[in-house]
Amino acid sequence: NRLSAPLYCLAFALIALAAVTRGRRARGAYALRLTVASIAAAVLRLAGYVAQGAAARDPKMCVLLYLIPLLGMAGALIDVSGVDLASWWSWIRPRPAGAAP
Repeated sequence: NRLSAPLYCLAFALIALAAVTRGRRARGAYALRLTVASIAAAVLRLAGYVAQGAAARDPKMCVLLYLIPLLGMAGALIDVSGVDLASWWSWIRPRPAGAAP
């Protein structure tokens, strides 16, 4: 856990960056984005604590200690990059022939 804990600092910074750089600049929207980013960071860290408890019982779960903050960083980077996940999902699962776009 001591080796994976610094990854949370990077994940939190990327989550904050995603909250600040994306979306509208209106006051209400800005406050909502910061609130959602705070909740996402808290959920990410709580998941890390759960993984820490699981890894104490089963050494195979130690991979979760690294996977959780890395997934948080990946999600924030995807949000910052502006990738449209809806179009990516339609590439994975194409619409049936004759379906409306």
